[in-house]
Amino acid sequence: MYDIRKEYPIDKFEERVKECLLSLKKPCPLIVIQGGYGKNNLGDDALLLTITGKIRFFLPDAQIIALCHYPESVRRRYQIKAVSFKSPLLLKYLLRCDLLVIGGGGIVNKINTFSGNHRLKILDMKGKFLFLTSLFVKFRRKKVIFYGVGMTSVPDVGVKILMYLTLPLVDVLGVRDRATYGVLKKMHLAEKNVFLIHDPALNFNGRTEKNRSRLFRSKYIVISIRAVRDRKVTERVERSVKETIKFLAEKYSDLNIVLLPVSMHPEKELENDFLVQKRVYDDVKKQNANITLISKYLHPSTIKQIFAGAEMIIMARLHGLILSYDYHIPTIVLSYDTKVSEFAGMGKYKSVLNYDTLSGKQMIKQIEGIWGKR
Repeated sequence: MYDIRKEYPIDKFEERVKECLLSLKKPCPLIVIQGGYGKNNLGDDALLLTITGKIRFFLPDAQIIALCHYPESVRRRYQIKAVSFKSPLLLKYLLRCDLLVIGGGGIVNKINTFSGNHRLKILDMKGKFLFLTSLFVKFRRKKVIFYGVGMTSVPDVGVKILMYLTLPLVDVLGVRDRATYGVLKKMHLAEKNVFLIHDPALNFNGRTEKNRSRLFRSKYIVISIRAVRDRKVTERVERSVKETIKFLAEKYSDLNIVLLPVSMHPEKELENDFLVQKRVYDDVKKQNANITLISKYLHPSTIKQIFAGAEMIIMARLHGLILSYDYHIPTIVLSYDTKVSEFAGMGKYKSVLNYDTLSGKQMIKQIEGIWGKR
């Protein structure tokens, strides 16, 4: 059976990571992990837990500090020391750290390198800050690891310059998809210390026993969608999902439909899947559909357990696909971005639909094609 781990192995990359960690020959080394943690995103949190687990395996006495958006959430939920990007303590830890880890995720792409600076995008720090922290740590002659990152586009000249300055200095660089590797190759940055690997979140270990009775009383299908910047596309997706749920309720009345938010950002509406799924839920519930809406952000282990018991998954979010990959459950991929289509291609998913042109008819056709005369 095909396995993305064998096709895109992580062994050589992790051997280099191990060498970097073990080269810190001092008691209680300080390691800073920088990423989008604490903002209620399944992928970011799974990556944080995976990377900290790897560090503690080789360096059990290491001091780990997460440099992130919402440190209170990280400390409370995962018992990991954390500091905000905006904290005055930031400089203190960057001056003291022995190793900086850029902890996975999409660090440069069209989705997350823009925070509102339309006219002076080159001055927009989003997508640039992590390169600056990396340069600062390398200036101190300390080690830097990019741990399974995505860089599927170069949005402005500022990012491009920082990539040229930073990436040749990085001690170990692991990229999680072919599009990222292609970008680096085109920029002649893929020759040294670059590994094309599977996403490290694939190796997240949580409670994964297949026991649906603890979660839902009936067989269920998981649906997870998100909003995008183009409101018309979001509205189209909502209509398509409503149409699909109506079909499922009529033809497969024994199934419970579970709407599962994968990201529930505390401030940004665009990154809060619950809001878009709540609109769908409120509408289809009137039709007496057998439907459940998960209303709070769950631990990655619990979400993985929900995936394990599903009959089918309809998924837009990248790390929803990643954390459900091992269960070989029939899955329909709703691709809203290159990173999603890249993983779908690397994982050889057969049912992939484009977000921009999605329709209920397409989804229903895929469902019937997968299940046939169920």
